[in-house]
Amino acid sequence: MRRRDAGRLADSASGRVGASVILLFVMLAAALDGQDLETTLQPNRDRVISVFDEVKDTRERQALVDLYKLRTPGERAASAERFLSAYPKSDFLADVDELAAKAYVDTGDIQRALFHARRSLKIMPENPLLLVTMANATDAAGMAEDAQSFATRALFYLPIIAGPSSIPKRDWLAIQQEMQASCLVILARYSLAKALGPQSGRERASLLAAAETNLRQALSLNSVDGAAWYLLGIDELTLGRRDAAAGAFVRVAERNGALAAQANEKLKEIYQFSKNGQTFDEFMRRAQETPEATAPAVVVRPKPLPEYAGSQACRLCHAQISESWSHTGMARMLSPYQPKNIIGDFTKDNVVRGGERDEWRDGQLVVQPGTGAPVARMFVDNGRHYFQVKEQDGEWRRYPVDYTIGSKWEQAYVTRRPNGELHVFPLQYNVRLHQWVDFWKVLDPPGSPRADLSRWGKFDVWTNYEANCAACHTSQLRNRTGGGFEAGHLEFREPGVDCEMCHGPSQKHVKAMRTGKTYEKMPLEPPVDFNKINSREFLKICSQCHMQSAVRNPGPHGELNYSRESDFVPSYPRRPLTEFSRKGFYKDGRFRQTTFIVEAFSRSQCFQAGNATCASCHDVHTHDPASNPVSLRYPTEPDRMCLQCHSSYKLPAEQARHARHTAAAKSAKCVDCHMPRITEALLFRARTHRIDDIPDADMTARFGPEDSPNACLLCHQPAASATELFAEWSRK
Repeated sequence: MRRRDAGRLADSASGRVGASVILLFVMLAAALDGQDLETTLQPNRDRVISVFDEVKDTRERQALVDLYKLRTPGERAASAERFLSAYPKSDFLADVDELAAKAYVDTGDIQRALFHARRSLKIMPENPLLLVTMANATDAAGMAEDAQSFATRALFYLPIIAGPSSIPKRDWLAIQQEMQASCLVILARYSLAKALGPQSGRERASLLAAAETNLRQALSLNSVDGAAWYLLGIDELTLGRRDAAAGAFVRVAERNGALAAQANEKLKEIYQFSKNGQTFDEFMRRAQETPEATAPAVVVRPKPLPEYAGSQACRLCHAQISESWSHTGMARMLSPYQPKNIIGDFTKDNVVRGGERDEWRDGQLVVQPGTGAPVARMFVDNGRHYFQVKEQDGEWRRYPVDYTIGSKWEQAYVTRRPNGELHVFPLQYNVRLHQWVDFWKVLDPPGSPRADLSRWGKFDVWTNYEANCAACHTSQLRNRTGGGFEAGHLEFREPGVDCEMCHGPSQKHVKAMRTGKTYEKMPLEPPVDFNKINSREFLKICSQCHMQSAVRNPGPHGELNYSRESDFVPSYPRRPLTEFSRKGFYKDGRFRQTTFIVEAFSRSQCFQAGNATCASCHDVHTHDPASNPVSLRYPTEPDRMCLQCHSSYKLPAEQARHARHTAAAKSAKCVDCHMPRITEALLFRARTHRIDDIPDADMTARFGPEDSPNACLLCHQPAASATELFAEWSRK
């Protein structure tokens, strides 16, 4: 029976895979057609740009438009191939390779589909829709290893990626669950096929258990998936649980789908083993009443969380940690005005003239001083710091500094209006450059309203602190009316990032400590024990502020960066990366900006396979922020952070053999090759947090060092080519 069942497992998706692939193709084809993209650095989402607006070459733009108008698979595949040949350095290679892959799936050319899918996913791996398409296509083609790989990766991304804006939110959840279910079925089929092969008893039991877990999870997401029910029946039958198997098979037979005949055959086999004097109709009625056949839904009710105690309550017991934290960048993200906290120079080079142009170009700030009349100035009056702006009516008006934002690389200034709203001054002081910069003009697309000094006096949503900055710079932000980020109704509990933004609402804990009535709690229950939670839970907490693509939906009472039930950190889905301006990415797919630091880190195998967390390298309670501004655990021995896992490279000789550089070489540290300084921070280059980034000579040769920076070329300049350098390195 096992060999026969193993041979049929590949057929158990018939009638489902084809429809799913077609559905996914339609979804994906629509996803880019006329798509609106959000700019990377505009936190208020009022202004969007079309994907095609970013293509400077008019011929390339038209080729893209034409490509997405084609309807037959053959036409799309051929047109995509022509585009990739004509524009090998396009910003949209991942998108076009994706379209080509899907077109080839529809034509039945799975090998060409695989070629293009892998190229697309190398640039943009966070694409669950393409991963599911390829998982189903390779599964239908009998390519079990490929199907298992695609399905596993899809299941990593599906729960955390929000739906494309082309799909209505009301439809996305059902689509998402159906895709997750299909991938779980693929994994279950893979395990079952191996279990029904030549395995030891222990290995077979483990594989059957894994298959059952995946199938039951799949059915909890899509209870009408006939393939899942059929495979569950095979799993139960193999384990000798005939009644349970019959309950699963009857679910398939009743639907009269593609697998109904096979399910009926199995039911007849089981009946022959367990007649017990009953007729076949009686057997079928009994099978319909089994738990597998009824499959009741499980309802999980949200659990209320404790109240918030505030950071001062934490200080009573954790004085030393609290004192260290109070000097960190997180605690000082937003600080009430104190003259000692001001790091900008309000007395020298403090006048901005009309016509000044600040531009960030190739890692350098290029400033062209204005020659017009003064339009803004910063000054001190009787010990108080002010900024003054010449507004649209030609009048000069001054505003006090009531809050500061930032304390390390750059500092911005906030004034409080009579109505209580906080507004951010466009000019910021860059510590590294020792000068005032119109920061938003540098980073925003042309015409950004918040970069226009003359509009400052309007105090609209573009300059409102609570609407644009507070989600990451303050603690427990909420809308008093229960809405979203509408200016005028927002309030926060504490400025800066307080203890409970990371550890959770702790009033219950504080009360227990004060009364001596301790209680048992799970590690993730507030206050969170970071030493005992897993890497995904850990990253979720850091993602509150360090994930650029987070989609923030208000809670039931207007909570915007916290929750009052279940987990204290909301599960922020990620906006699809294709819906961001291409300014945020290199052409090889890596991130240009540190605002995507979580997205970069979660791509790395250190996180996905090694369970590394932010705390593997950083200590957020560092006691010396002046000398250690990035809060490294081992600031003077950076290799120690990598050697925690990669212990085989502890000896200098082993390090030199691995790196092809001597230990004394200028760039012999792990981070020099695996975390090069290629991401844009606050007007300086920071290290990429993909971590296992490896110099890719082929990508650099394809796009050039400006669009695919290479760690080798950061030191070895000039060089004939990255390919030659890498070949030389490999020969050492």
